[in-house]
Amino acid sequence: MEHRELQTTFEYYVQQINALSTIDNFYDYEKKFVELHNALGKEMLEKSLEQRATLERKKNFKPDLE
Repeated sequence: MEHRELQTTFEYYVQQINALSTIDNFYDYEKKFVELHNALGKEMLEKSLEQRATLERKKNFKPDLE
C-alpha cells in the first residue's frame, strides 16, 4: 500500500471518529466506535495482503509425499 493511500484511508477514519462527538449516548458511541475500528483494521489488513501478494512470487514446489 502506498504511503498516500494509507494516509487518505486513515484520514477518512479519523473524520468518522471525530463525527462521533455528536452522539450523546455512550452505548451508541461505543458501538459505532467499535464498528469503525474493525472496519479500519479489516481494510488495512486486506490492503497489506494485496500488496504482499503482488510482491511475492508464487512457488511451484510440490512435495513428493510417496
